[in-house]
Amino acid sequence: MFSECPGAVSRRRNMYALSSLAEAQAYLAHPVRVARLRACVTALQDLPITTIDRVFGSMDALKLRSSLTLFVLAGGRSLFEAALERWFDGDRFNLGWAMDKLPSSGFEKTVCS
Repeated sequence: MFSECPGAVSRRRNMYALSSLAEAQAYLAHPVRVARLRACVTALQDLPITTIDRVFGSMDALKLRSSLTLFVLAGGRSLFEAALERWFDGDRFNLGWAMDKLPSSGFEKTVCS
């Protein structure tokens, strides 16, 4: 559910990763996808658990931080920033290494296939 930037060892992660900031913006513009994403983040925000590692484990928590950061950069500010604030003390994931390598590619090709 929480899309990320490509670049991991995992082939599956790279297959489903958003490959550009434009793709992340298109994801946020898609009414069904953004509704599902917002519902997941809202449910996460409503949890009484106090640490994200208890929810996802440390590796998936890192993936969540990457995803939230990507969607903040794509323009989906308030909800995603609030989740970063609650779960990661507002610290964004450093996507600089990935953003330099992201080509501008078609959203439909990689996300909708």
